[in-house]
Amino acid sequence: MTKLTSPGEQPEQGMRKLPKHQALKALVYPFKVIVSPFNAFKEIAQNPDFKGLGLIVGLILLTTMSVYYTQSSKVFLSVSERQPISPKLYTYVDAYVYVTAFGNYTFQSSQPYAMNYTFIDKTPLIGNSLFLVNATELLTPTEPMVTVANDTFYQTNVKLNQSTRNVGNFTLTIKFYSNTTPTITTLLTKTAQWDLGNFTINWFILSPYTYLANVSTAIDLASKATLSFLKTNVSRAELGNTASPNNWMRSIFFDWSDHGNATLYGGNYARLMDSGPWLEVVFDVNGTQTKSKAVGLTYSSFLSTSLFIDSIPILLMEAAFAFSFSWLIYTGILLLVMRAFGGRGGSWRSFIVFVGYAFSVNIIQLAIGAILFATFPEVHLQVASWPPAQQDVATVNLNLSETWGPTPSYKALTYVTLPYLNIIDVWLLMLNAIAVRAFSGAEWRKAFMISTTAFLIRFLLRLFIGL
Repeated sequence: MTKLTSPGEQPEQGMRKLPKHQALKALVYPFKVIVSPFNAFKEIAQNPDFKGLGLIVGLILLTTMSVYYTQSSKVFLSVSERQPISPKLYTYVDAYVYVTAFGNYTFQSSQPYAMNYTFIDKTPLIGNSLFLVNATELLTPTEPMVTVANDTFYQTNVKLNQSTRNVGNFTLTIKFYSNTTPTITTLLTKTAQWDLGNFTINWFILSPYTYLANVSTAIDLASKATLSFLKTNVSRAELGNTASPNNWMRSIFFDWSDHGNATLYGGNYARLMDSGPWLEVVFDVNGTQTKSKAVGLTYSSFLSTSLFIDSIPILLMEAAFAFSFSWLIYTGILLLVMRAFGGRGGSWRSFIVFVGYAFSVNIIQLAIGAILFATFPEVHLQVASWPPAQQDVATVNLNLSETWGPTPSYKALTYVTLPYLNIIDVWLLMLNAIAVRAFSGAEWRKAFMISTTAFLIRFLLRLFIGL
């Protein structure tokens, strides 16, 4: 008499001996589960082979890499334009020129406290940069003198006169480095004749780049008839050449975060040595010192950075671990719930195969993500380093949100990637119900109850403890 077997025993027999043609056929199951799950799980019950699961893992890693690549191709980062050279001072009759890894900084002998700055290729970045002290009375800089000038250090001093009285001395110091942006510091030293009220140190900048970055938009300094208030409590500023920072390929970046916050003004101004659209940085009231940086940036695709290449192994390992962990946790939950409902079937080793094939939907999820990311607009992130410093993270997230958030592709992406409940999760719930029925022979109503209960338990675990 032929021995009758339950549906749960069939997987065990299939795992003992697997004909070659069935082993090859198992490689088709990940795709068949997606398009024809009922027939697929019936066949898997006869042939619960792990080869198809290996293909699932491989496809998940491949599609994960596709998502990472398409997303990275849309991101451009501002990076310092550098060459591996040490700073070098070239002294001329009329100027001091510092050639550095970040560009050329020039100081005219007649006005040594004023700076001009270009890229290495001589592309202008700053036409004029100078610090002035703004007090209740007009202060005139007189007797400028370069006190130190060598390859790594530049210092100049001017006297500040109110009428005929010398009320203070103002010192500008710049330190140059091989691999670090030059630092610019200023120091006001009051004399015994200082009897003025409140004052501020103001940094005036004239650049051919007249658009001030304001997250994903820009403020045109040239459109302001006079110096006008722009922002307060800011620690950096960036100027580019178009109204959209996402189109910038080069920019000039100013950072005084080591000093603290400042207030920005901008617009046309004719009272200084050069007329034009100036950016004015007003430091804290009655502060006698400032510290800042000015560096030219070029925007490069994230794909061209070493960080993209270096992060690929870690990304793939994390993806493999995340898939394996979710697969095993979900299998355990489903098995326990099925036993609690009185379901019967084969061993847990067989059931792992069933649930593993249900996770084929993750391939679809990642493939959709890659396709949608390919339609995203490019985004240029205004940061001086990557990964962004902690103070830059909020700005980066806001920039991404303002650029990508309104697009239909981003909205569609949320439906398949929401962290706790999305279309793919519902699809997985249905596939697991089919898997439970094929594995245990449970009726449809019971199979869906088991799958739904397991899904809710997994949902709560993910919600509260991140599993």
